[in-house]
Amino acid sequence: MKDLVTYLNEDRLANVPEIFTEEELRYIENELMKSLKHVEKVSIEQNKYDYIRGGYCVVRIYIEYVNDKHIRMDDRNRISQNRLQFWFKIEGSSCEYEMGGHMWLSPYDKEGKYKYYAMRGTKDLAKEAGVSVRKFKFKDAKDLVKKLSTMVNGIFDVAYAYCGGPDTDVDEFIAHNRGTINTDIKTAYEENKNKLK
Repeated sequence: MKDLVTYLNEDRLANVPEIFTEEELRYIENELMKSLKHVEKVSIEQNKYDYIRGGYCVVRIYIEYVNDKHIRMDDRNRISQNRLQFWFKIEGSSCEYEMGGHMWLSPYDKEGKYKYYAMRGTKDLAKEAGVSVRKFKFKDAKDLVKKLSTMVNGIFDVAYAYCGGPDTDVDEFIAHNRGTINTDIKTAYEENKNKLK
């Protein structure tokens, strides 16, 4: 039996143009898995139902970094948002960083304007470090993969620098996502940028 939304909008949904074919969606998923550093999971969902609300078919890309150690030790209070992860939303030919994971505060930030917070968002950290997290346009699936890989790897490097960069084992970083720097993120990122490549 069909749900009410499908039943009421079946005719409209049948004619909604999709952004990507099934083949392109699998291509994006596979290429992101290859080009992103230390990624554990990439999921893509193309949803026609968003068309009913906003007039667009929407594609959401979910990228997650997680390991067994993280699941065992640091998935505090079962809040999955505490993991290092990113969500992107695609409408038409535009891709936007919709939401990201959070990092436990560094000693430097605990003393500054974030002292009443427990965590900082990866988007906020990336902006402060000078890495672009702005909405961007793309021509096709290949162009999307290229631009998205650059952005995500840049954000990953900022988050890694926030946790000590190359001085910290990458598995430990992903497991604990705990800030350890005693300086601002822009300085830490600039100091570690060349070592992180």
